[in-house]
Amino acid sequence: MSRVASLLYLEPLVTFAAAIIVLHESVSAVAIAGGLIVLGSVAVAQYAPGLTASRPADASTPES
Repeated sequence: MSRVASLLYLEPLVTFAAAIIVLHESVSAVAIAGGLIVLGSVAVAQYAPGLTASRPADASTPES
């Protein structure tokens, strides 16, 4: 679920791209740097190994 939620961080980038195309907004270096930071963090959240939730080993065996 957290991987899907991390894609929500791409929404501001899509909005910014649309603002450039439709509203002819100016592009600043700070906006580009922020976009790259967002893209990098989404990539890490999506593709970094070992970030999946793991169950404890004894959770699958019922206690008696």
